[in-house]
Amino acid sequence: MEPSRRILIVDDDAASRALLLRMLSVAGYNCLEADNAKDALTLIHKEKPDVLVLDFKMPDMDGTEALKQVRSDPNPNIAQLPVIMLTGHGESEVECLQAGADDFVIKPVKIEVLRARIEAQLRVHLLRLQLQEQNKALEEWRRTHERDLAAARATQQALIPQKPPEISGWEIATSYRPVIEIGGDIIPRLIDEIPVIALAATQAEGITVIKDAHELKVKETNRIDTVVNELTKMGANIEATEDGMIIHGGTKLHGTNVNSHGDHRIGMMLAVASCIAEGETIIENRDAVSVSYPQFFAHLESLQQ
Repeated sequence: MEPSRRILIVDDDAASRALLLRMLSVAGYNCLEADNAKDALTLIHKEKPDVLVLDFKMPDMDGTEALKQVRSDPNPNIAQLPVIMLTGHGESEVECLQAGADDFVIKPVKIEVLRARIEAQLRVHLLRLQLQEQNKALEEWRRTHERDLAAARATQQALIPQKPPEISGWEIATSYRPVIEIGGDIIPRLIDEIPVIALAATQAEGITVIKDAHELKVKETNRIDTVVNELTKMGANIEATEDGMIIHGGTKLHGTNVNSHGDHRIGMMLAVASCIAEGETIIENRDAVSVSYPQFFAHLESLQQ
């Protein structure tokens, strides 16, 4: 246990306060004390203890009122101070927790119980601080990443001439199209929606890259190959990769004969594709959709009306 851990004990009863002070000091803590809530609030700002042990019932300002002031402090280090409330039998533990206490101990205090709860709150507080630091680092990374992307976008756009060169017999045009990448930890949560996401990507601006989706190969069909093959039949500019697909957006789809291959997700994706394709689309094995959504075609038709 670190010797620098400081505990502020707040109790208007001198005997109880002295007993706690002695027991926790013997246990290795550096203890501070106050006999009223107002002095305790001053000490919290001045000494910045690691844990506050606060009596529930005190004259003038009781423990719950003092705790509410701690929790509303504009300084987050004070507002998040771990607080253990001391309560007597018959007093409301619920009221303590509702006021913002992290834990409570019933009097007469058993030192082993109080020590265990102090150590637990110190661990939780340390984890909270670590999480906050990680969130700060992640936010800084995000801002840096966005700045880098913006700089890269500006650099790439600067390479494109504002006015294409004029060469006799040639027509020259330029185009800048962003790339959207879908992969990583989000893929398992989207795995069943990837067929319809791929369809949406055929109509989006730019290039969409779906990766880390190996699981698609072991569904009802190899959905990577099936999505690519069936949408290609409809005119999509899409290619398979080892773990996903690359879709070039902005393509017009046309009706043709396609096949769900007995895969309900493929069947639903093709049915939606038929709604935006020019001409008639015939879906073979469309009954596969009923495995998970028997009313799918009726609902889709009602949406088109």
